[in-house]
Amino acid sequence: RGEAELESVPVFTQFTGNNGPSVARHAVVLGEHKLILDATDRPELYDLVGDPLEMNNRSGDPELADVEIELTYHLKTWLAG
Repeated sequence: RGEAELESVPVFTQFTGNNGPSVARHAVVLGEHKLILDATDRPELYDLVGDPLEMNNRSGDPELADVEIELTYHLKTWLAG
């Protein structure tokens, strides 16, 4: 596949922490953006090109509303299985 094709394929992951009980965190990366969801915290949305260290949570930013809606749809569809 070409690079442009791969940027249109969502990649999913799950993280449950290290020591002791924790809440599962789920993420989807699509193109330049990453969305992280868990049951106890607000969503996290990152611009991986402009903010590769994921320091600026853009969730709720009107400028990325369409991106957040799309990634939320992909992640919730994946979690529903």
